[in-house]
Amino acid sequence: MRILKLSFLLGVLGLLVVPAFGQKLASKTLETAAITRPSNSLVPLGEVLAQLAETYNVNFVYEDEVVQGKMVPKLEKTSNLQQDLQLVLGSNALSFSKVGARTIVLKPMSPEPPAPRLPAGGTIKGRVTDEFGEGIPLAQVLIEGTTMGDAADENGDYIIENVPPGTYTLRTRVIGYKSATAEVKVSEGEVVNQDFVLEMDVLSMEEIVVSGTPGGSGMTKREASFAITTIDVHDIAQSSPSSTANLLD
Repeated sequence: MRILKLSFLLGVLGLLVVPAFGQKLASKTLETAAITRPSNSLVPLGEVLAQLAETYNVNFVYEDEVVQGKMVPKLEKTSNLQQDLQLVLGSNALSFSKVGARTIVLKPMSPEPPAPRLPAGGTIKGRVTDEFGEGIPLAQVLIEGTTMGDAADENGDYIIENVPPGTYTLRTRVIGYKSATAEVKVSEGEVVNQDFVLEMDVLSMEEIVVSGTPGGSGMTKREASFAITTIDVHDIAQSSPSSTANLLD
């Protein structure tokens, strides 16, 4: 009977001791986990830096305005200096660099430089016509010293866009007309109108041979009963004709 009573008492004590030990172990585990988490309370950044300086035996160098008014989470437990600094400095746009063995310099992160702003170009537009006001199709309008330009459409209109601000010389040319130039000044976002009136350039045209054979194409020059006349550019220059009919007279 005594043996049974003793076993019964030991069993009861075991039931009481095991839960108590389990509760104590769980409480200790929770306490440890709480220590490793950063606190939700905020403290001045200077105070945390002083804590880190003492813990890791380092010196922090910074301007007063760098930490003034900045609040960070309080560190309940520290384990790695670099990780701790990243935690408290990252949210405040601060960076750090190590100088020597025990000196750490704090400074604001350099903002990313803004993308360079390209100046908005201007536009040059206009019309190329002859002396009678008729548009000259395919007349080339070029900006000298650049690769920019345009060819006039069927109405003689042209347009050159995205021209950087500056002063330029425009040159227009087309077969059968004298070339012309004009100086234009382009400002940012401005539309410059520049028209051209071209004079006919008879001297720049190649000589034209006009012939006729009443008897058909089978007749040779020796057999022809009419004269064949060739007019070259020098003859045209000397006579200065006002029309093709006057030229052939």
